[in-house]
Amino acid sequence: MYYIYCYTNLINQHKYVGQTNNLERRKREHKSCAFNNKASSYNDLIHQKIREYGIESFEISVLEKLYTEDIKEADEREIYWIKKLETHRSSGKGYNSTWGGRSPENRSKILTAEQIQEIKQDLKNKVPFIDIENKYQISSAFISSINHGNYFYDENENYPLCKYYKEDKDYDELIELLLNSTYSLSKIAEILGIGYSTVKKINAGTLRKGLYPTYPIRKRSVYEQRADKIKELLLTTNYSNAEIAKITNASEETVRRIKIGETHFDKKLNYPLSNL
Repeated sequence: MYYIYCYTNLINQHKYVGQTNNLERRKREHKSCAFNNKASSYNDLIHQKIREYGIESFEISVLEKLYTEDIKEADEREIYWIKKLETHRSSGKGYNSTWGGRSPENRSKILTAEQIQEIKQDLKNKVPFIDIENKYQISSAFISSINHGNYFYDENENYPLCKYYKEDKDYDELIELLLNSTYSLSKIAEILGIGYSTVKKINAGTLRKGLYPTYPIRKRSVYEQRADKIKELLLTTNYSNAEIAKITNASEETVRRIKIGETHFDKKLNYPLSNL
């Protein structure tokens, strides 16, 4: 049996659709992966939002029970529900980074043969993964699989279709984003069309060491930087929670929880940080 399930953010009603053959195990996995920075899906959008809003802000429901052992059927129903509920992140109200389906056969249903060839050509031309992702509404992981020949392999092609970063000067944009942007490491990887592990290792200095004088290049995570900014605004301004949320691109609930010390607690500060 397979379940098509839906996580709903009770604060803003944004949703995520997934599939599993063990619902309780999948719930535990989502919680574990959201807070374990060594998990491969730690930076998935749904897990970023669970960290931001708290697991208690999400409710899980079963959309459909499938009395089958055929994963392709489960894929098709997952794809159906993502489209029906508009949970792909491109809608602005969902947390799915892909259009669903785990098998290449089902994923290829959203692409024509011509589009697949266009993607391959884009890769050869070193078009950033994030541009390809936005153009075809597919995930960077799916693009990477095409790039390495795991999907739609062609014996006449040389893989990977695209190789990034051969010289130190090619890393300038990566270092700039690590230092001066609030993008997560996974988002930087998407923007530049390289692997998350590559960005993580370069930031830590375990790959291509010598590109920057000190490591890690980015000293604090995006979430820590944003929490610091929220604390600063709470302590030094008369802005409302809504105004601070807008300035820092956070939710009002996140601002509220930081204000009372429920998250990002600092024992050196007195709570609440603001009485407004």
